[in-house]
Amino acid sequence: MDIVTSSLLISILMILSITLAHEGLASPSFIRQETTDEYYNAQIIDPTLKTVSPLTDVVRVTYVSDGKILNVTIWLNSNITDDQVLLEKRMMHRYGIYIDADSNGVTGANGIDYVLGTEWNPDNKTWIETLSELTSDFQQRILYQHSYPGFFDDRSKYVPNKYITFTLDLRAINFPEQYKLAAFAFDIRSIDITHWIPIPMPEFGISMSQPSVVKGGRTAIDVQIHSTKGYQPRIYIYIEKQPGIYSTPVRLDIPSYGINSTIIDIGTTEKVNEGPQTLTLIANATFPMEVTPGPYKINSRFNKPLTVENITIQSPAKITVMSFPEYILATLNPFSGIYQAIAPIATAIISGITAIATWLITRKRQQKIK
Repeated sequence: MDIVTSSLLISILMILSITLAHEGLASPSFIRQETTDEYYNAQIIDPTLKTVSPLTDVVRVTYVSDGKILNVTIWLNSNITDDQVLLEKRMMHRYGIYIDADSNGVTGANGIDYVLGTEWNPDNKTWIETLSELTSDFQQRILYQHSYPGFFDDRSKYVPNKYITFTLDLRAINFPEQYKLAAFAFDIRSIDITHWIPIPMPEFGISMSQPSVVKGGRTAIDVQIHSTKGYQPRIYIYIEKQPGIYSTPVRLDIPSYGINSTIIDIGTTEKVNEGPQTLTLIANATFPMEVTPGPYKINSRFNKPLTVENITIQSPAKITVMSFPEYILATLNPFSGIYQAIAPIATAIISGITAIATWLITRKRQQKIK
């Protein structure tokens, strides 16, 4: 076997090994999702510009992925026809998506690790699509680039289109497990950037205790919130109204490590039915979604306020309502949950009383001896 053949065989084996290594890898998969962006909220770059072009006004973003391929559609505030495009082609246009592959705002250019964009080149009358890697000092490395003459299909002469599509092979960014994307539309006069879209969407779950309560009395439900790490949502928790049972709403902030706990104070009236009661606990989480200024040096004119993503879940909360005699009997039962809950407290109280009584008796004896 000559050197050329050996080198070729080694290269083939390396390619096969890399391909097989990627076969088992994948990013999160999800069904079609949609997010909105305000109309005419683009940041104006040219101070002489009074209105924003509808061709650079992003109003919606839809996206879907099977874990291997990410498909993103950017919807604009304009029917894109050939006549409009020809009119707008006198100036530079750029559309695309920013990707934060590690959900870390420190790495990349303002948190942006990759840019997949398409840009009109007025010199050779073509559109150029580029995938680039960005660094925190705003350097760029082109991963791939190709050009094509027709960005909008021929149907746009007769059937106006409002969208631009992008397809990204996630293998090119090493199949991130958790990432964010933002869509943008740009020309020399203005730029519109959506908020960061987290993938997968942040989630939170609830676990609760199941306490017992004396009829007409009060108790507390211990609540623990587990949230997706990397976010700091604010949770509003309350019990849905039910005859004979009332509660006080609770606000809880979740730290970035994703876990926190609280209690919900539950009160009952004399009219409530005895026995197990299933309540409905409702929790609404507001996840702040940051907005990036894009892969540019920080400029206040690109700053936008944080947007908020709302997620609401419902969960059954169970309590047991007892009469006072039943409660006392349950308390005396060493196998009951109530007994297990109050036994340490009762033991501590009894131990304290015993210690005080012993001290008083000892002191009294000492006084008699004297």
